Amino acid sequence: MKRALIAGLVGVTALWGASSPAEDRVWISPPPTTAASSRWFARPIKQLSGKIAQLDDRQLRIKVADAPDDTLIAAHRVLWIESDDLPAEAQKAYGLYNAGKFDQALRPFLDSLAEHPPVWRQQWLSMMAADAAWRAKRPTIALELVSQLDARPLPPIVLSWLPINWDNSVNDRTNETAALDKISAPSAAVRLVAASWLIQSRQRRQAVETLQKLALDNQRPIIARLAEVVSWRATLPPQVAGNVANWEQKVNALPLVLQTGPLQSLVHKYQAAGLKDEAKKLRLLLELTPVVPKRAQ
Repeated sequence: MKRALIAGLVGVTALWGASSPAEDRVWISPPPTTAASSRWFARPIKQLSGKIAQLDDRQLRIKVADAPDDTLIAAHRVLWIESDDLPAEAQKAYGLYNAGKFDQALRPFLDSLAEHPPVWRQQWLSMMAADAAWRAKRPTIALELVSQLDARPLPPIVLSWLPINWDNSVNDRTNETAALDKISAPSAAVRLVAASWLIQSRQRRQAVETLQKLALDNQRPIIARLAEVVSWRATLPPQVAGNVANWEQKVNALPLVLQTGPLQSLVHKYQAAGLKDEAKKLRLLLELTPVVPKRAQ
């Protein structure tokens, strides 16, 4: 895989505004490398400190102390956010989630929404609740949350937490039953998630067909690209080696915030195909240069 895949992961540059009572710290990936760029070395992830005014599917708007105007950043470059004013219930939920106590984390995630946090934080907390529900084998709740969230455009950082079964780490008949019930749901995000839960089941053909259709959806480019990656899980082991270069190139082309799940999927696929060196390379990439400071695996 090209070293560009981890551009920015080898260092962090801080861009600090003056201290304020409650700030948001945002991890930002470097802009895409252009053909005209003369920089050959990996550019670091930057950390911007200020107060988020808005984060939607297109851009981040943040007020940095002493800056005359708001700073605008493309939404796909936002990797992680930490806030001084994070509600107590949300802090509790994060702690339980990172400890692998997904069932216990679900209620604090949902309770934290009662404090009416900013819309972007509501979306993020809700999607993490969906992921926790799936891992806690409460798939109906997970799919309902995804359906509600998908009613409006979402920032890529929120979509990165879709409860997609990237590596078959959560395999349960209850999840499969719920997924089969929603495989034809109106929500593209729900169909993507449901298909990922079914691709290693007896409903594999239906899951693959759903993913192939999603991959052609020009109206939902992020969903389409994630669906294509999930569909690779149906590739037979003897065919994996011939796809390595193409797959890694396509994962490399994704926004950095969306790469963790696909990389986990490739590690699992390579291991199953006996490609030990390829799997080790990506596993070390995930372990030694994570995209975000904290991420449950």
